[in-house]
Amino acid sequence: MLLLSGLVLADCPATDAQLQETAATALQARGEAFEPALSAVEAQLQCVTEPLPPSLAATLHYLAALRAFRARNLGIVVDHLQAAQLADGAVLDAVLIDGHALSDLAAEAHGRTRPERVVLTLQEGRYVRVDGRVATTRAAGLPAVIQILDPDGAIAWTDLVGGEDEPPFLLLAPPPPIPLYREVETWGVLGGLVLSGTAWGISLGTRAKMSRLAAESQVGGPHPEAESELERLSRRTNTWGYVGQASTVATAGFGVVLVVSRW
Repeated sequence: MLLLSGLVLADCPATDAQLQETAATALQARGEAFEPALSAVEAQLQCVTEPLPPSLAATLHYLAALRAFRARNLGIVVDHLQAAQLADGAVLDAVLIDGHALSDLAAEAHGRTRPERVVLTLQEGRYVRVDGRVATTRAAGLPAVIQILDPDGAIAWTDLVGGEDEPPFLLLAPPPPIPLYREVETWGVLGGLVLSGTAWGISLGTRAKMSRLAAESQVGGPHPEAESELERLSRRTNTWGYVGQASTVATAGFGVVLVVSRW
């Protein structure tokens, strides 16, 4: 499940500077004041409208480690401390106290093997920032501060997720199916264009042939076979002319419906 989810969002939107200030307050909180302070960080994190730097991602991991430490979830503590070290180790160096149990757990995290990277599959056009950096992968099994950005750079989603969690918007979404009526309209327009072009081509070509045959008949005098051929060509011209007119009207109708339905 998401570590920081299901919270009521307040003071949205929030900037990077505002989140840093709220996180600094949580770092200073002691005793019963810590949980409300961290809840404020969680709520504001989901409201962020700016890319977060690695240093702030490391701070968020450290705060999550503190919560897990208070709950005695030491495995989660080490996970967050390792994620914080990978994001910005200087942040941990600044907040850890020598001799404190968290320092020992941080040493354990530091001694861990660097995790493999898992490829992130994004929706087309979107990109992702992991722990403050543009990335196409994330550390396998470790929590991460994930930001999903739209093609224009706008923040679509931000949260701190667990090592096995997958945030929304991240999986490749299949393109929505084209409604049947849209397919009918599209193929109607394409088919009408082909039929209309063919019909008018045959009609105009036959008309040109009639003109040549009529000119030849005038020069050579009346000829029964020529008159019969002219009648046949005339019928052919008229037939394909009607087909061309009908298909042009039908194509225009499909085109109007297609444009209106997509408007």
